[in-house]
Amino acid sequence: MKMSLQWHFVFYMKNKIIAVLILLLSSLFFSCAGNIVKQENTYAMKMMGKGILKEAEFRFRQQIAEDPDNWAAHNNLGVCLEEQGFHKEALAEYETALSIIGANKGVEYNYNNLLEELKDE
Repeated sequence: MKMSLQWHFVFYMKNKIIAVLILLLSSLFFSCAGNIVKQENTYAMKMMGKGILKEAEFRFRQQIAEDPDNWAAHNNLGVCLEEQGFHKEALAEYETALSIIGANKGVEYNYNNLLEELKDE
């Protein structure tokens, strides 16, 4: 009987250790994933700042493919598309960003500013 209790305890502890390892590895993975998203966004913003708009557009689209609810990527893609003269597509991206986040002064400014610009054309 004593061996049985020891075996049960070892088995129990082994499962606990495995559970803790899984928790640690998953939090490390999600932490790294968050950093990768931030790095992608930073790189895309740098490309846009340098006027390399197709590369920035590609990066923003990649972020959206990975996380369709990333309102900031939709907004940034809208800015990038607007810079390239794709106004209807830019409006659609701003609308998507607003539908995800609700009210946001930055996105609303971009959207309303482009609408005003289009009225003047």
